[in-house]
Amino acid sequence: MERKIAIIGAGISGLLACKHTMEKGFNPIMFEAQSSTGGVWTKTIQSTKLQTPKSFYQFSDFAWPPSVKDTYPDHNQVLEYIQSYAVHFNLLPRIKFNTKVIDVDYFMQSEDDMDCWDLWGGYGEPFSPTGKWNVTVQVAGDPCAPTDVYQVDFVILCIGRYSDLPNMPVFPVHKGPQVFDGVVMHSMDYAAMEDDRAAEFIKGKRVTVVGFQKSAVDLAAQVAKTNGPSNPCTLLFKTVHYMVPYHLVTCIFHSLNRFAGFIVDKPRGGFFLWLLARVFSPLLWIFSKFVEVYLRLLYPLKKYNMVPSHSFLEQISSCKVMSTPAKFYDRVREGSLVPKKSQSFCFCKNGLILDKEAAPLATDIAIFATGFKSDEKLKNLFASTYFQDCIIGSSAPFYRDCIHPLIPNLAIVGYAESGSNLFSTEIRSKWIAHFLAGSFKLPTIREIEDDVIKWKIACKGFLLIPAPYAPNILFYVGCNIHDVPKRLESVKKSLSETLTRFYPLAGKIKDDLSIDCNNEGAHYVEARLLRRFLPCELVLKESNNGTHVTNIQVNVFKCGGIAVGTCISHKILDGAALSTFLKAWTSIARGCKEEIVQPTSAISTLKARATSPSVQQPTRIEAVSAFLWPCTMAASKAKHGAPTTRPSLLTHLVNLCTRMSPPLPEHSIGNLLWIAAAQSPKTQNEQGLTLRSLVSELRNALSNFDAEFVKSLRARRVTV
Repeated sequence: MERKIAIIGAGISGLLACKHTMEKGFNPIMFEAQSSTGGVWTKTIQSTKLQTPKSFYQFSDFAWPPSVKDTYPDHNQVLEYIQSYAVHFNLLPRIKFNTKVIDVDYFMQSEDDMDCWDLWGGYGEPFSPTGKWNVTVQVAGDPCAPTDVYQVDFVILCIGRYSDLPNMPVFPVHKGPQVFDGVVMHSMDYAAMEDDRAAEFIKGKRVTVVGFQKSAVDLAAQVAKTNGPSNPCTLLFKTVHYMVPYHLVTCIFHSLNRFAGFIVDKPRGGFFLWLLARVFSPLLWIFSKFVEVYLRLLYPLKKYNMVPSHSFLEQISSCKVMSTPAKFYDRVREGSLVPKKSQSFCFCKNGLILDKEAAPLATDIAIFATGFKSDEKLKNLFASTYFQDCIIGSSAPFYRDCIHPLIPNLAIVGYAESGSNLFSTEIRSKWIAHFLAGSFKLPTIREIEDDVIKWKIACKGFLLIPAPYAPNILFYVGCNIHDVPKRLESVKKSLSETLTRFYPLAGKIKDDLSIDCNNEGAHYVEARLLRRFLPCELVLKESNNGTHVTNIQVNVFKCGGIAVGTCISHKILDGAALSTFLKAWTSIARGCKEEIVQPTSAISTLKARATSPSVQQPTRIEAVSAFLWPCTMAASKAKHGAPTTRPSLLTHLVNLCTRMSPPLPEHSIGNLLWIAAAQSPKTQNEQGLTLRSLVSELRNALSNFDAEFVKSLRARRVTV
């Protein structure tokens, strides 16, 4: 039976995956949203050049043409080289151009079996006898076009990290692009313009480029070259990175030889290789410091506040080797390019307001070169929320950098990076082709996950070589899986101590009417292979004798992070009491007696705005609630089209424990609450609904619940 394979994306990784699967006898079908091959190289700015020496960016079986003499070819030469590769190996007939993949959806005869899989996909093999993928496609650029569905046995995602879904910062209300009279765009949209149109678009304009990655500095240098000192381009950044001259980039890449492999300790390397890594690892630090000193002597970094806070070694370990654009510092000296560091900024009518600067930065065009939401783009491709949850927040926890342990019959190529992307992508494509051909099976899911964790630990060292198996340090900075056992012990011990202060929570429900305080403890679970994050169903079946009052599940993620899920009977604990319990547990776990939470500067400002003669010290709850109140009223008006402000009621749950006389102790549990309601002022229009007036209404509503009110409840039989 012929197995059907779908490849999504016709960039470098897609072409390599297609070529090597064809060599194994498969007939893959490729889907490409654009009209040609080349991926990100089809839409770049005019000055873009290859960041890697061409000898390190070359297909193993297809050399660069002799006509390309430059060590760092420009984007047109790179695109021609990639497209020539597709023609040479007759890959074009396999590609459906102008075809956008809407989503991929996995289905099988019994999806319940997925929860108990021991092997990847249930079998550890590339193809499942019961599982298939539905690939839904549509004509690109026409959301109204009909969709087609292709059913395949295996999917290879080759959609890359740097396209389609731009990352744009979020600004406070009335401080974002909507108040700006100029043009705001992402570098992706600028790169999509034709060169002549792009030059005309920026000519004679005051342009601010936001960011300091390669696309940002290239774009800023190009704008500065076009406009000159008469209309200088501002490069606005928060974090600066080292930029390296091309001759030093060449030197760095020529250092990535077999000897460099001995400097990094890798899993399963054995004692001798471990010893070599320990002996030679100081060379990394020496090399890094030498480059840092050289760059500070070569460039006026301190003069222009462009000295990075991180080491050069950290930067290249994250595969962020940035070459300096031609005449970059010459344009800075002549005044056509102005580097400006700012921790934050916002928009105003005629420009940008930077922190610590009184006058706005006059701007006509703001271009954000702030990267892409690669994880979200990958997540959105899956129809299943289960697979979406597997992707989001994990970046690339992939076995051999291409297999996710919980997503069956699917591989991802070109998503993880290395020092030489084309080489490493080609190796991964060959590995997948051998896997599809049945040359080997995958280990168990647990072994896959353990292998990924080992490489995470290894990559906390500095990975300089384009190893075929190693994930990149960029994805795992800050993880320390060794701390997990210690953290778990702390969580468990602190929970035990906390329950002694809330002893009814350590009991069991008896006959659905009472609690047996038998000091048996909470139901406690530690989970690593996550299928759900709570220890039980959301609605407890408390009618059965012996149900625990408190149920805790501690979820341990692959990165070393921990999240705690709780299910506690609402019959004994309301929201306020649950908050008290969790705060006490947190304090004990951290070894402190009190947990002090300082309000953010934004909330402090909000409280100051809400202060009035009638309410001189508004609480955080009052200030935030009153701030959100008119927003919901405006949304209601927009939905219902009312000509005037509709009547509005704001309700709050009030914890009566603290309003009794005397108040109940801090660690009291139970359900003792009431609902306070504040109505918006009837006589005021929308402009009259100020923060102060709404806080005053809310304070009046809450003030009704005092000791006398609680006392009056005792005369009534009320069920809360």
